[in-house]
Amino acid sequence: QVRVTVEATKIEVEADAGEDQTICVGESVTLTASGGSSYEWSTGETTRSITVSPSETTTYSVVVSEEGERDTAEVTVTVNALPNANAGADQTITQGESVTLTASGGSSYEWNTGETTRSITVSPNATRNYTVEVFNSAGCSDTDQVRVTVEATKIEVEADAGEDQTICVGESVTLTASGGSSYEWSTGETTRSITVSPSETTTYSVVVSEEGESDTAEVTVTVNALPNANAGADQTITQGESVTLTASGGSSYEWNTGDDTSSIVVTPEDTTVYSVIVYNASGCYDIAEVTVTVEAFKGGGDEGDEGDIEEGIVTPNFEFNMYPNPTSGILNLKIAGLESGTPVRVYDMLGKLLIDDYIPASDGNEINKVLDLSRYPKGFYLLTLQVKGKTITKKVVLNN
Repeated sequence: QVRVTVEATKIEVEADAGEDQTICVGESVTLTASGGSSYEWSTGETTRSITVSPSETTTYSVVVSEEGERDTAEVTVTVNALPNANAGADQTITQGESVTLTASGGSSYEWNTGETTRSITVSPNATRNYTVEVFNSAGCSDTDQVRVTVEATKIEVEADAGEDQTICVGESVTLTASGGSSYEWSTGETTRSITVSPSETTTYSVVVSEEGESDTAEVTVTVNALPNANAGADQTITQGESVTLTASGGSSYEWNTGDDTSSIVVTPEDTTVYSVIVYNASGCYDIAEVTVTVEAFKGGGDEGDEGDIEEGIVTPNFEFNMYPNPTSGILNLKIAGLESGTPVRVYDMLGKLLIDDYIPASDGNEINKVLDLSRYPKGFYLLTLQVKGKTITKKVVLNN
């Protein structure tokens, strides 16, 4: 007889804590052991799987048991540091502008705009936050945010009062400002354009405003003096004679005969008023007049014809007035005591006929006549009418 003793199969436990793991700071990982029916981790937990979140690289151990047999295994969790994400300083722009945002702290970048470059250019219409995720070589990431503040477009007012002007005494000039929507001149006027007529050189200032912003500009109006025009003393000649008229007071001259010299020789057939425009070096001018009275020729002791009657005593009841003078265009004539009709004519200073009208006899009544000069440029003009064969000439100043 022989005895065969059968012993129970010996349990062999081979503990396994799983593959080593790699995480980033702040992340968690689940560790799962195998090889038995009961487990005891170095953390004190007794479940097969545990979740850990170490702040630095850590090795965990687990004791695996089965029917009194046991084995130990280890697993290492490597913890990689996060990058130091930086999206840059906050920015402020004006509406319509663009700005470049540049991140740093890693090896690759991903913006919430979808762009993956380190720098991006943005042009938001309103204030907005931009976020970037920064990755290092270990694949760990961190985020940062940058704020782009969008301000309303700032109104910039650049006042302009126009170019400096030069005028002559008695003239006017229009000054026009620009650069905004409201204007206030040093004269107190609040229109964009003003008309001034200074008697001496003057600097004007204007405050230009737009939506609360303002700026100031200046313009200078230089006023040049008029020449002292002189056509010489009135002359009296006998019919058929000539006389030399000499003007003075300026640098150039324009006679109503068309001559442009300071002295002219005339041989009028009847009494005539000659006018001359005298210019100075500044281009300013004044007008002077000289009357050449023509007397009828007297010979052999015979009595000659009666000469022309002096203006003002053409007839005892004759009256002639015109107003306003200077005028801005409309000239009113008032005539009384006109015994016969007369043409009324207006000439420019070069002798060109501009207006040819007629005034009938007044028959003892007052006659009113209106002449419109508004279509002509400002300057000096001559108005004539005939009374008893006598030419009466008046200077008209048009200042429109």
